[in-house]
Amino acid sequence: TSNFMSHGILAVRIRQDDYRPFLLTLYALCCYTMDSGNWYSPEDAMLPGSYPGEGSPYGWSAVVNSELQPALGLRWLLCYEEHDHAVVHLQKAAPKHWFALGERIRVENCPTRFGPVSWVMESLPQTKTGRGWHVSIQVDTPFNADIFLHIHPPDGEPLQSSSLGRLEKACVILPSALLAGQRRIELKIS
Repeated sequence: TSNFMSHGILAVRIRQDDYRPFLLTLYALCCYTMDSGNWYSPEDAMLPGSYPGEGSPYGWSAVVNSELQPALGLRWLLCYEEHDHAVVHLQKAAPKHWFALGERIRVENCPTRFGPVSWVMESLPQTKTGRGWHVSIQVDTPFNADIFLHIHPPDGEPLQSSSLGRLEKACVILPSALLAGQRRIELKIS
């Protein structure tokens, strides 16, 4: 992978229905940027005083773009906003094992252009379907966007039910009308 193009690759792959190519790209980028002998992602940006034209031709400069790409990718993994629609995706690219029994995802005050959003997703002990999740979402009012809450069951089976919203494959859609006047909603998914 090249960190020079990873931002664009991540931006395309997070828009796809299948989240796994996004995860593979993000993992590769993190391995590259967090290599124990490499404290930053090298990139040939011309920053004064620290680019290959001055000093060693092997001394590349650290740039903000390179250093923030893994953080941006991790943010999109948990909270991604569509640029052309009023839609916020939660947990869109979270790996399957994060949804296994005993696991929890907790995010506080994640900034979005619709206001901050916080949520906690906890996997439930055995249910009659064999799996389940409890999710609590907190938003500022008004929150004028639909929330697409993604759940990736470790067994790969489709979701069966949700106490709120509309169920679509591995996603519960919470329309902004449902959120109107609400600061906190809770739902159970199986």
